[in-house]
Amino acid sequence: MIDHIKKFSNKYNVTLLFIFFSIIMFIVNLHVDSNISDDIEFKKALTDVSSFEFVKNYYLNWNGRIAINYFLTSIIVLDPIVWKILNTMIFILLFFTMYKIVLAITGDRKEKKAYLIISICLSIFLLPDAVFWSGSIWVTGSFNYLWPTALGLFSLIPIIYNYFEKEYNNKLIIFNLLAGIYAAYSEQIAAIVITFSTILILLSALKKKKIHIPSILVLAVVIINAIIGYTAPGNVKRFASEASLFPEYETFSVFGKLFYGLFYSLWHLVNEASSIMFIISLLITILMFTKNKRIMYRIMSLVPVAYFGIRIISAKSRPGNVTTAFDQTLEMFNKSNKISMFDNLYDLPKIFSDYNSKSVSMNVSILLGLLVFLCIALSIVKLFGNSRITIVSFLFYMAALASSIVISFSPTIYASGHRVFYATDILLLILLATLLSVLLNTITESKALFRIWIYYEAILVFLALRHLTFYIILY
Repeated sequence: MIDHIKKFSNKYNVTLLFIFFSIIMFIVNLHVDSNISDDIEFKKALTDVSSFEFVKNYYLNWNGRIAINYFLTSIIVLDPIVWKILNTMIFILLFFTMYKIVLAITGDRKEKKAYLIISICLSIFLLPDAVFWSGSIWVTGSFNYLWPTALGLFSLIPIIYNYFEKEYNNKLIIFNLLAGIYAAYSEQIAAIVITFSTILILLSALKKKKIHIPSILVLAVVIINAIIGYTAPGNVKRFASEASLFPEYETFSVFGKLFYGLFYSLWHLVNEASSIMFIISLLITILMFTKNKRIMYRIMSLVPVAYFGIRIISAKSRPGNVTTAFDQTLEMFNKSNKISMFDNLYDLPKIFSDYNSKSVSMNVSILLGLLVFLCIALSIVKLFGNSRITIVSFLFYMAALASSIVISFSPTIYASGHRVFYATDILLLILLATLLSVLLNTITESKALFRIWIYYEAILVFLALRHLTFYIILY
């Protein structure tokens, strides 16, 4: 088995694999029509004003995303091929960053590198169609979601490396700082980077009794630019404009906003991201059965697998039909098959207001969903014990959940639709890759695990081909 893995790794090195996936992602980008929705509006507006003037007006009247809006308005007026090439590069940066983060967490074993790269690159096709399209393939969406997510994670690399006591080339810090500046102007990504960085910097300082200056610089740059973006006068006007789509929003208490954010996030994870959650749950179960002999913990790890497995099997084929045997709460999103998440996006607020707190089935299903996600969290802790892997894996998991729940304090979450879950799903893919990397550390000892690995890769290849066919035909 070990000879087989070494042979594969020697034949397909890291560089060639990233080049191969660059071609794949360029093909996806190549078939994108950049004349849709906001793309058209931006191009029209830029015929009369410069990018600088546009960004200034936006800062005063809509949002404070200075860096994002400047790059968007500067590039969208150029030949579309420029964006297609740059977007491909950002995809590869995302893959490379995920790869480096996972290696820092689980160890840099030469035998598993090729397998890990293939898994990470293909895993992007596990993203729900609507999230993938609106967050990375739609031109305007890519600048606001794919780019800040990739650059935000890239800015975290020196901080994660320092926490795991890995060597990092400090000459690259300037690129991490620049990446942090761009990412800071996405409120969601800024919150993730600031929280993640603060926790790891404090833990590192407590352990080593000294401060890591490059990490502090990255954190400071992100905080300063996030404050500039957050205090933009235009944010208030945008809040008022999008709140008008949801008249009841401002009547909600803090608990109410958190509840609906939690509800919306559960809906996404149980339905749109069910494949990601099922694979994460399955990997946890496999690892639990190989590393922990306690029956109680093994049963606990099986609960999420059963939950998401039944969700996938019981899902009906019609897009938007999300009623399942497990989650009757979701009937409110279906309304006799007349309403779907994709086709009637702006009906969501009205549906949320129909929530019946006295409905036993609704409350039971919500509690069941929370129990499942709690089982995953506890399984991660029990799987790795008191270790750094546990802390960082748990942070990625909680950041994924919190990143979608917290932004419920703005009505933008309901106006923007599927793409608000882009960062959530990418963070879950990092957790998935981390679990897979741990599994790769043990496949040399088990033929059964190696077969599981092959089946998993076959599924990812199928999903990749499905996406490629879909986007080539669509565009």
